Amino acid sequence: MERTKDMRASRFYISVMVMAVLAGLGLVAACLQAFTLAMVAAGMLVPAAAVAAVLYARC
Repeated sequence: MERTKDMRASRFYISVMVMAVLAGLGLVAACLQAFTLAMVAAGMLVPAAAVAAVLYARC
């Protein structure tokens, strides 16, 4: 009886660990996606700001 209880407990812990790892991976993926979006936004804004600065300097 004790053995099946231990098996159940270890199975539960393994499933919890798997869930935690998956949640961590999801979090990392979300952070990377946000970082990529931020980089793309910065890549778009920097040339626009440079063009605006040049136009402003000419006027």
